[in-house]
Amino acid sequence: MNLRELFEAGALATLAGPAINRAARRVASKEVEKDAGAVAVPRVNAKAVAQAQEKEENSKVAAAFCFGRFNPAHQGHAGVWDEVAGVGHKWYIGTNPTTIGPNDPLPFNVKSAWMEAIDPKIKGHIVGETSVVTLASKIYADIGEGNYVNYVTDQTDWAWSGKLLKQYNGVKGPHGYYNFKDILHVESPRVTSATDLRNAARAGNEKLFYKLSGTDPSLTVGGKRYFETVAEACGQHPEKVKKSKSVKETNQLIRQRKKELVEAQHLSKVEQEAGIFAKRYDNMDTYYDMYRFGVAIAGGDVHPVTGDGPVSDSPSVWMYTQQDADKVAKAEKRQGVKGTTIIGKGQSKELDSINKKSTTASRKPNKYGV
Repeated sequence: MNLRELFEAGALATLAGPAINRAARRVASKEVEKDAGAVAVPRVNAKAVAQAQEKEENSKVAAAFCFGRFNPAHQGHAGVWDEVAGVGHKWYIGTNPTTIGPNDPLPFNVKSAWMEAIDPKIKGHIVGETSVVTLASKIYADIGEGNYVNYVTDQTDWAWSGKLLKQYNGVKGPHGYYNFKDILHVESPRVTSATDLRNAARAGNEKLFYKLSGTDPSLTVGGKRYFETVAEACGQHPEKVKKSKSVKETNQLIRQRKKELVEAQHLSKVEQEAGIFAKRYDNMDTYYDMYRFGVAIAGGDVHPVTGDGPVSDSPSVWMYTQQDADKVAKAEKRQGVKGTTIIGKGQSKELDSINKKSTTASRKPNKYGV
């Protein structure tokens, strides 16, 4: 690169500011000079940049906008804002001013202040709206009918939000009303995730937080650094503990069973709201104990009955197939127990002493032959 090219590149970078003009950036990316073993140096042609700027200005539509939670904002968001500013004569950065919680720890005023600190040029362009369609209604009220607008977002978001925006174009509803000539998509790929920033803040990983956010660690708002602000907000809005699938399934079964009981017993509202609870009785370790307890639950006993009872506790296992017998044999081996056979395999046999002849007299036909 010669001296003149260096001067032109330096002058353009100075005029463009810290972000560097989008048109200059695009031209530079196409004209890269690579020296063996050296860092690539952009070659910028002033005339080409001017032409690109003019072409870009003429291609702008009436308005451009984006919509997101930006909680917390990061370098990927800043790239989106930069794109929005470059593709519309009027441009809007929409975000919900009411959401607050584990996934939206920063309130609207704090979030907006940090957005402006990260990218000062968006000051005056942040619009608090609850959804992308209410934002569209706001823009329509500003620019009027018959205009094209650009919506800047990634492909995944456009798949549903673009469909939603076009679905309500020209339709009045709770969101308001807008009627653009068309809503165009300007793609801006995702660079990083706000979820990862929140996770880093919750883990106390300041180094990772600043790497992901792409922000200056020395930057402060209200006397606090960005990491401190987000970490404190995340602490005020901790994530909910997620239940395992098995617990969810169990709770679902309990609710279903409760519904069945309510319907079967015709319980009053007060009785329904009593809920379901359970107890475990560790001191009942025999079948007879549980039998007597079951009798008591059923109302059969007026006075307590000792657990020993009048009979010994010798449970029996009845096997009807060879598969049953195999399972029992394995269980005996595992538990180290041995059962006494009370009925053997095969068909039951009667004792020889039993009279096998019927005591009922043989039937004789009457005079009618019956």
